[in-house]
Amino acid sequence: FPSHDTGSTAAAASSGAPGSAGDNPPAGGDPDVGKIEGGPMHQKGANIAKKLMSMIGIKDYQAAGIVGNIIQESALVADRIQGKPPSSGGPLKLDGRTGYSYPQWTSLGRQQAFANYMESKGFDWRKRGATDELATGFLVKEFKQAMSSRFKSTKNAAEASNWVLFNYERPADQGAREQKVIVTGK
Repeated sequence: FPSHDTGSTAAAASSGAPGSAGDNPPAGGDPDVGKIEGGPMHQKGANIAKKLMSMIGIKDYQAAGIVGNIIQESALVADRIQGKPPSSGGPLKLDGRTGYSYPQWTSLGRQQAFANYMESKGFDWRKRGATDELATGFLVKEFKQAMSSRFKSTKNAAEASNWVLFNYERPADQGAREQKVIVTGK
């Protein structure tokens, strides 16, 4: 997908500026995303949020709404497989049932789209689990396609988080308990 770069990529790449397309992401990376630093979940979440803000053009609290949802779904483990501990991730299984990666994509269409995205970046998803850079890049791609003016007009993290939950993730169970947790944090 195209970068939001305004012509500074070449200069940033040659200068080695952090977050530039000139970063050398690990094998399986995404040059549009650059490297995502690991570390404690809060730091990794902040790094992903910064990438989302710059690549999608959203506010910090909107990025927090996205990252908060994916923390809840996957603990920010790019190759997280639904029903397994975060430490035992692995390759994507195209089955239309098993949640995978940050938002735990379960539909066969979204799983196939993620597989196609990883292949377009030269990554063999059949042999290796997704990387943070690929999961973030695909998240950006999907948000660019799915984001509405309603999301752009959210006024706080709770509104943004609810939009993500009900319009992007669209879980089968959209019960009152889940909505209360997202809105109030209790």
